[in-house]
Amino acid sequence: MYYIDWRVVWDNLPRLADGIVTALELVVVAGFIAFFVGILGALARRSKFRSVRVAAIVYLEAVRNSPVLVKMYFIYFGLPTFDISLSPFVSGAVALGLHHGAYLMEIFRAAFDGVPRGQFDGAASLGLPRWLTFWKIELPQALRAALPPVGNVGSELIKDTSLTSSISLAEAYFVFVSIIALTMRTVEIFVVAAGFYLAVTWIFSLGVSALERRLNRPYGPRRTAKAVSL
Repeated sequence: MYYIDWRVVWDNLPRLADGIVTALELVVVAGFIAFFVGILGALARRSKFRSVRVAAIVYLEAVRNSPVLVKMYFIYFGLPTFDISLSPFVSGAVALGLHHGAYLMEIFRAAFDGVPRGQFDGAASLGLPRWLTFWKIELPQALRAALPPVGNVGSELIKDTSLTSSISLAEAYFVFVSIIALTMRTVEIFVVAAGFYLAVTWIFSLGVSALERRLNRPYGPRRTAKAVSL
């Protein structure tokens, strides 16, 4: 009969902490990569140059229609064939960033397309250059509209960090499985694993919801004056 013994968690707490920290670092790095890939890809999809649009579509379809593990294996195991060797952390971050960045491309493209065209005419009548119109008018509104689906992609990214254990990155899931292999305490460790992923995704979702409420607040006199001064 199996008896629950939580001492295994306490005895392996330093290893668990190291794995959790590595997983969180991976989320941050891969998230930044995905964000910039998504923004640049969305702009490429809306480019006036046909070759740029076609290249963005090819990238989008190639990435969305292939498993993230295939990309991860290619970066970690395949690139050394071309004398390009990356660490497990970098390989995992790049693979996750490129994969989820493709989904953000379509989210940001739809958000950019949702900005009313009349605002561009108004900015042009004021003599604002195109880059300033994008930075001050188009981008803030697009990011506000894209925030809910971006939050969903972020939650998926957090859970997908567990896939990097397949390339021997000692993140949270890798440590969980290693401890189980050494101690045979399956229930206790998987309860901790489930609690970790649940807590991180829950906190992330709360943060996204709080940011969404803040950005969607109606403009008061002070906020309006500040916006005009910008």
